[in-house]
Order: sequence, then structure tokens, then C-alpha cells
Amino acid sequence: RIAVVQLYVHFPPQVGEPELVLRDFEKTRRLEPSEATNLEFTLSIRDLSTWSGGVQGGWQLCEDNVTIVIGSSSRGSRLHA
Repeated sequence: RIAVVQLYVHFPPQVGEPELVLRDFEKTRRLEPSEATNLEFTLSIRDLSTWSGGVQGGWQLCEDNVTIVIGSSSRGSRLHA
């Protein structure tokens, strides 16, 4: 079975972003039912930033804690870090 694993960033509510923001995804190779594999995701500073549309708009790094959520969809999250 092939799976698509998705990485979401959960920003704090005061930042004003949607609850989960998709930042990356990886497709696995075909796996047998009992087989496992490792995937590696790399996040950039921009992945942990939000767009500020003010007078001097631009990307602003979120200075509060964010949560990384991994799963098969935004509703099927499995891991939180």
C-alpha cells in the first residue's frame, strides 16, 4: 500500500492562522501490511512563519511555540511534536 504522509504546522490561536497549515508531504513506496519505513521532512524558517499584510508586509517568524502534526490528512493526524 502507498501512503501520503502530510506535515502540518499548528500555530497558536493569537497568530490568526488556520488551525492546521500544510507545509510538506511525502509519498511512501509500496509497503506490505506489516512493513514500516522512515520519512524525513525538512522545515525552513518560512514554514514556521506567517504573512503579515501590514504597511511593511512580509514573512514573520512565529515567536510563540508551534506544534508539528504528522498524519494522512488534517483529520487523520497521528503524531504531534
